[in-house]
Amino acid sequence: MTRSWVWLVRGELTKAFTYNAAGSLLLIWIAAGGVLGGVRLLTGNHELMKVPFHWLQRGMVFWLVGPYLGLWVVRLLGFNPL
Repeated sequence: MTRSWVWLVRGELTKAFTYNAAGSLLLIWIAAGGVLGGVRLLTGNHELMKVPFHWLQRGMVFWLVGPYLGLWVVRLLGFNPL
């Protein structure tokens, strides 16, 4: 996961997703949360840019099932991009 973060920060999206797609998505998720929290902190408006709870639920389900479980199944089938 660390290598995927390094490549993502460097702007190499293809290499980042090749190393670990779930790790890349996790970094994007964390960065988006940081930006959202920073904007709320600076403006003092905690309702600003409020995300509906069902969007968060769907996002987490996709993030857990899609990249993590999907990558695990693909590697069990014998395909390893590394």
